[in-house]
Amino acid sequence: MRRPLVGLLVVSFGWAWLGPSTAAATPSTISVSRDHAKQLGLALRQCHEVRRRFPPAHSMRGDHPPVSWRIHVLAYADLRYLYDRYDVDEPWDGPENSTLADCRPPVYWSDFGRGKRYTREGTLLDAEGRPLLKDCETAFVAVTGPETAWFDPKGTRLRDVTDGPEDTIVLLEVPNSGIHWMEPRDFTWEDVAARMKPGAEPSLFTRRVVEQTFLTRKEISGTHAVLADGGVIFLPANITPEQLRALITANGGEEIDLRDLLESVPVEYEVKYDLDFALGMTVVLGTVALVTMTIWLVERRRKRRCAA
Repeated sequence: MRRPLVGLLVVSFGWAWLGPSTAAATPSTISVSRDHAKQLGLALRQCHEVRRRFPPAHSMRGDHPPVSWRIHVLAYADLRYLYDRYDVDEPWDGPENSTLADCRPPVYWSDFGRGKRYTREGTLLDAEGRPLLKDCETAFVAVTGPETAWFDPKGTRLRDVTDGPEDTIVLLEVPNSGIHWMEPRDFTWEDVAARMKPGAEPSLFTRRVVEQTFLTRKEISGTHAVLADGGVIFLPANITPEQLRALITANGGEEIDLRDLLESVPVEYEVKYDLDFALGMTVVLGTVALVTMTIWLVERRRKRRCAA
């Protein structure tokens, strides 16, 4: 009986600290932001099917203030009730529209795979305390400009995206965007390029957990992008500015295969030790082993007494 107990102790502590390679991975935190990106891609495609074109980045009718695409998309993302409450006759931060400021739809939110805690002001912070998303900010922005898929002030049609809708980015997931979800403002290519520079703060990319075992946590750095055809891809942080620009332009004529590009870019995984979890498992499994040993000793004494 002693040998099995020793074996149980060894297995218990080994399981807690080494973690079997076949352990089931925890659900990827990429899935939350990816699901929201998919919803936006579907909403944009639904808008195109109804209107035969995408919404303009910032629509203007006569003397009316500009309206963000994020407002127009509400009508196609099962958020019609919120769209109907928006007053197009006043600015996005006008008296009536300000009542919607705190009603940011979940589809414009992301935890960026690193969200750990909130401040009292509602700012999402990462593990190092850096802001990822402030209260009422949008996590998804369009990349606007004459060379992008938002070049038409009336709304771009898919047939006008000559580089191919499946190879053209329309939205990017951006941490700490600084843009209110109702504000008719987005990123230009210059804004995107500035965040891709080494050491840029805030960066365009964040680290995401892709797999976690009992001891190790694998992470990948990158961000999500929504394509003109409604698809969603994860851009690794080591993509070059030239490659990303080629994906953002709608009619640049670059010969680029998105699948080959993403498969050819090496992805670096970082392994971190989740010591808190390992220590917790040590306590739990050690307690189980101690209880088992105690039961065995009590039973052994009982048998000796009976034998005497």
